[in-house]
Order: sequence, then C-alpha cells, then structure tokens
Amino acid sequence: MGIINRTTSPSFQQIKQIKIPEARWEHLDNNIPVILLKAGTQPVTRIEFIYKAGKWFEGAPGIAAATCSMLIEGTRTKRSQQISEELDSLGAFLTPFVEADRAGLILHCLSRNFPRVMDLTADLLNNSIFPKEELDIYLRKSKEQLLINQEQVSYLGRRGFLKMLFGPEHPYGRSIEPGDYDQIHH
Repeated sequence: MGIINRTTSPSFQQIKQIKIPEARWEHLDNNIPVILLKAGTQPVTRIEFIYKAGKWFEGAPGIAAATCSMLIEGTRTKRSQQISEELDSLGAFLTPFVEADRAGLILHCLSRNFPRVMDLTADLLNNSIFPKEELDIYLRKSKEQLLINQEQVSYLGRRGFLKMLFGPEHPYGRSIEPGDYDQIHH
C-alpha cells in the first residue's frame, strides 16, 4: 500500500444509484404492527420496541427516562449483573431511549441467538421490578451528568431554544433540573 498524498483532493464522482432497501409491513398474531427491513448480509438482528411514551406523557420531569432506563436493571428472577452477563454471552445489547413522544428499547443481537435474547427481552419488558439500589445509582449518575451538561453551551442552547419555542410549561419546552431527580422515588 502506497503513501496517500493528502495535498491532492480525491477525484469527484457522481453517485450513479442509491439503493434503499424496501420495508415490509406485517402484523403479529396479536395484531401488533411490525416493519421488517432486510439490510446487509451480516448475521445480526436489530429490533426496536417503541411505545407511545416519553416527556409528553410523564407526570413529573425525568420519570419517563428513569422508567425506561430501569427496564433493564432487574426482573423477578434476574439481577442487573445477571442480565448484563447474559446479554454479553449472547452477543447482544439493549439500549433504552426516551424522546418527546415515544420511548422504548433498541435490541441488537447475533441472529443465531435471537430466540434466547427475545426470551430475556420479553422477561425485561413484562417483569421488571425497578430495584431501589439500581434506581439510586441511576438517579445519582443522571443528576451528575445533568450538572455537567448544564455547563456546556450546546446543551444550554438547545434547552433555551426549546423553552422559547414551546414555553417552559409545555412538555417539549420543559427542562429537567437537578432537584427533579430528588423527587423520583421507588
């Protein structure tokens, strides 16, 4: 491999074709809609569990994020560490997310382990217990992260823009404050 000459720009090429994979809508036996998209050739699966939830629906600031994050922290039969170890051993990870109007979990896993990962995910979605010690850790870390964010111009700008656009009492314009974490209890 030769040395790349960084003083010369690479040659320009027109994009000849963009191929967007086609999504297929289906319904499960219980009539839940599912969008299937086959993209790529790697033996991995990604599933998003999306719920009508988020800041719009929370009764107090921070509840939606805390609830979603706690889904993967313990069930009636498994503690947080057991869940993490099981996911790791199956080549999988779950990412909770919360937005203004929706919240959920994004699952990535090796396709060969999909049935076992789905069993664990179903257990998390149906049997989460929100362990107090895990909630306390979550609240402490979230409060610390918020304090750091509140010193960053990009965070303050985004927060100020949404507050001006929607108003401070609107769910989209309302911002969480450090003291709000102290109001969240098990």
